[in-house]
Amino acid sequence: MARPTRPGGPQPPGHTVESLLELLSAGMTVDEVLEDYADLERDDVLAALEYAAVAVGRQRVVPLGA
Repeated sequence: MARPTRPGGPQPPGHTVESLLELLSAGMTVDEVLEDYADLERDDVLAALEYAAVAVGRQRVVPLGA
């Protein structure tokens, strides 16, 4: 399911890209985030990570495990 975006990036429901990055950088796994925040989907977290990678200067995003 496509999620809405805000100008400049994805808009996970009830969260910001920054809040998701904070959870992940604090040591939570993607699965733990999804368990704690039922309104999120895996694609929301992945979109936040992709947006962050592009924002810090990567020109090309390579999926993990590729």
